[in-house]
Amino acid sequence: LLPYGAFFLLARAWYVLGESKVPAFAGIAAALVGVVIMLVAAATSSSTATVAALGVAHSVSFVFASAVLVVTLHRRLGTWIVPSLLGRVMCSATVAGLATWALYELWLPQGRVLVALALVALVALVTGIYVGGLRLLGVSVPRRLSHMATGGTSA
Repeated sequence: LLPYGAFFLLARAWYVLGESKVPAFAGIAAALVGVVIMLVAAATSSSTATVAALGVAHSVSFVFASAVLVVTLHRRLGTWIVPSLLGRVMCSATVAGLATWALYELWLPQGRVLVALALVALVALVTGIYVGGLRLLGVSVPRRLSHMATGGTSA
């Protein structure tokens, strides 16, 4: 879902620039990449694996199209539109998500009450891991938010 949303956000950046051909061609390229991966997946997998492979193909095709739009926007604007903190934020989010998933798989709560408790506990845990990871990577969220609120001036 994230690559799909990123593609449409980036396409709108092109529309703001008065250009619709680049996102259209990127969308066509994404469709072709997706079809090729889906054909390979359908021919080499079966049952549930095919459904998972189709989902991966969809995501890969939109990651490709989003990358094309980012690079072409860079060429058009002369600057990168990717935020400088993106890599660190993605790293922290990935670690937090994988750790939480692993803990859920180890726990495997049964029944609605235990699943609800697991949800509450794991949401708190993933938030702590994510924020802790950001701090370890040198990202200070409260300072960045207050900096943005004052218009970038220091107090």
